Amino acid sequence: MNSLTSCVYCSMPSLYFNCCKNPYCLNFAKAHSQSYHYPSYQLGYAALHCERCDSYPPLVDESAILQLLEPLMLRQLTQDKICDCPDQLWYKQPIKLQSYGSTTSGRPRYRCPQCLKVSCKTKLEFKQLEPILERIVNPNLPDSTTNPKLNYQRLSLLDSALQGFAQDLERPLLQENNQWELYTQGQQLEPSNTVKLWGFLTCESKSGYSLILHHNCAKPHVKLAPLDPVNKSSVIKTQADGNALTQIKDRYSQIFQRQHFEDLQYGANKGLRESILIPAAVLAYAHFVIVDKVFSGAGNIRHYLDHDSCLRGAALIAHAKRIQQHQLELYYFLNIMQSEQSLSAEGSSVGWWRDRWYPSPTGALCPITVDHLLHAPHPGIQHAARFFTHLNHKLPHGISRLKTLNQHLNIQRVIYNFCEVGPEGTTAAMRLGLYNRVLTWRELLGLSCNA
Repeated sequence: MNSLTSCVYCSMPSLYFNCCKNPYCLNFAKAHSQSYHYPSYQLGYAALHCERCDSYPPLVDESAILQLLEPLMLRQLTQDKICDCPDQLWYKQPIKLQSYGSTTSGRPRYRCPQCLKVSCKTKLEFKQLEPILERIVNPNLPDSTTNPKLNYQRLSLLDSALQGFAQDLERPLLQENNQWELYTQGQQLEPSNTVKLWGFLTCESKSGYSLILHHNCAKPHVKLAPLDPVNKSSVIKTQADGNALTQIKDRYSQIFQRQHFEDLQYGANKGLRESILIPAAVLAYAHFVIVDKVFSGAGNIRHYLDHDSCLRGAALIAHAKRIQQHQLELYYFLNIMQSEQSLSAEGSSVGWWRDRWYPSPTGALCPITVDHLLHAPHPGIQHAARFFTHLNHKLPHGISRLKTLNQHLNIQRVIYNFCEVGPEGTTAAMRLGLYNRVLTWRELLGLSCNA
């Protein structure tokens, strides 16, 4: 194991992804077993064969997942940009920085008592950041900035200000709330006319509050293994009509048309500057590891997944310990506007695995880690799709740098949660109980600068 274990993953002594993914098998999530045989090509792709349950989970690129995890984890969990110390996590009490004099221009300097790194914390000025945020909220406004370097610097400050404001409200909730309902969905992101990325979003399912968003564009330090490369598109296409049973069967059919059922690829015209595109399946494993880490303090979690085998395998492994301790229930959820009732109240068996699907007021549900339906999701679960729609409308189409893309995604997440009003007349932050009213973007900026 590399340095990840001793740094960010201090509470995760080991991470393994190539193992049995059957939650009812005694080999489930075991890294090594005498009843494992690999590589097996019995089903036409590189797989691990678990003789105990006779399953064939596809082999995944463990090295790429671990390489991807470190920068994602630090970007997701570090509250203060002065250092990347593992104690500087926004869901914990951050390290108290020490005053360390000032620069010649009078800016205060601070030092981390743990790693001794020294840096400046810039005073956030509303008037400097207001025009930047106004153009983000209204993409059609002309850009009057004559200094691109200054524009990038202020965008970075705006990112830090808004993220800090949101995280200061989120941290107590993550520390105090013992039960969570989550929903994870994957969709395409289009930051320009020629670039298409894949994004995974995990939100709080009752409120639709967007918590964790990742995309598959990464710095070129991630080295990929050539595991069954596929160039054709295999994104599931949703049906506009048809009853629930027909739509579920159609999704299974599309999954089985892939190279293997955990493969998730799509065509991308061009990547961002100085970056590479990570297979969406690799990103899924990294995403769920971070989700599990962020909610490490929760006693019980009910996690709903968009119906895709790629999400199922990744979520099972990341949540394995919780599943074995009966602290997490995992479900498929398919959002369907049913024109007629086609699923049995006792459950309808569908697909090769004979998954049992149940009707729900907002779609269809399939238990993954329990043998019958225990809970149905709140209608707020449908807000995830609205967030992706918001991003694809609001992201500037001229983005070409990875850092700039990440900053815009961070900013839009906070704007959506605190400023975007849903059909109920409330924001996601109001529905989650983080704030008591709708904020305008100017109010949001003012609160962030004064935080």
